Amino acid sequence: MSGGGGPNSTWAIASGVWAGEAAADYAARSRARGAVRLPAQADRVNVQANGGPDADACAATIETIQSEMFPLERNFTREEITMRSSLRHLDSAWREFETAKVSSQNGGSPDKARETAAMLASARWIYASALQRRETRGIHRRRDHPAWTARRSLVFRFAASSASLSSRRSDRACQRRSVHQMRRLRRGLSG
Repeated sequence: MSGGGGPNSTWAIASGVWAGEAAADYAARSRARGAVRLPAQADRVNVQANGGPDADACAATIETIQSEMFPLERNFTREEITMRSSLRHLDSAWREFETAKVSSQNGGSPDKARETAAMLASARWIYASALQRRETRGIHRRRDHPAWTARRSLVFRFAASSASLSSRRSDRACQRRSVHQMRRLRRGLSG
């Protein structure tokens, strides 16, 4: 087991489904009460309720994002100089997208503009956080920092073994509490 893929994917899908259902229920209840909510601008990207940057601006920005995020030669193994270059390109794309002309015609969809802004922000955060990690570990491979610190590895192993011991204890305690709660629930239903 890799320790990531299956459990992480399962959690992402499950929590996404729950969040989506909750949002749909909230929206349905709000509409039933006659409440109308207009989208609020959460950032500086020029997205209005009646339109956003036109389709050409969105397409150009997505192309920039993909050119920095997709190439394996930039991202399979990384080094500071290429990450800083990518981050500069993405920052420049952010400034251009912030000031892009708003259009309700020519496909100026506010949803597409928000999706594009979210992709661009995520790409910038990925590079900014990767620059802070000056080590090679797991799938984060740095050509300019090829070794990982044995001391950190020891700390992680110690923390993991301590956590697994305490989690086994807490699992048993949680199971005992669950049994007691089920007994109380049954008594309440039958009484």
